[in-house]
Amino acid sequence: MGKGSAIRLSKHRRAMRKVEKLTDQKTLADIARNAKDEYVRKAAVEKLKDQGVLADVVQKDGDWVVIMAAVERLDDQGVLAVVAKNDGSCDMRMAAADKLDDKALAQEVYTVVAKSDADKWRRREAVLRLTNQRVLTGIANSGDMAGYRYEWRERTFDSYLGTTEYETHTLDLRDVARGRLAELKLRR
Repeated sequence: MGKGSAIRLSKHRRAMRKVEKLTDQKTLADIARNAKDEYVRKAAVEKLKDQGVLADVVQKDGDWVVIMAAVERLDDQGVLAVVAKNDGSCDMRMAAADKLDDKALAQEVYTVVAKSDADKWRRREAVLRLTNQRVLTGIANSGDMAGYRYEWRERTFDSYLGTTEYETHTLDLRDVARGRLAELKLRR
């Protein structure tokens, strides 16, 4: 580790220890808004109670880890609704939707993610959060295999035998939707 890296690490650790000891909300707000290190800002956000400051951080900070920490602490339904509808990050929209009192809006967010997100695992998580049976039925009965079925091959190496094998995996979101529908019917 170079001298510059060691100095930065030392400053980071000192700042983190300072934030850990702080309880003054005004000082924490200042650190959450202005510290250069995103993890120091995140640590300050995790101790904040002021909804206005948390909303400000969500709207103005540029680092994902800080914004996600603020969303997780935020209770302001108006700000959560804006994030759920408009944030560029699917993970952020889902986190905000999870906290919404407006369950219809949350279902809209999950529906958009389930039907159109590029990441198959995020789409799966969205399907598992859906309660709208009409949407789930639409996904379950979709003939669009390309849009809902994923296959990939994983290479494994057996060090004992010295052989390489390929295993095919499948994720079919239609099956996930069918399972979710069955789960919802059992809850009635």
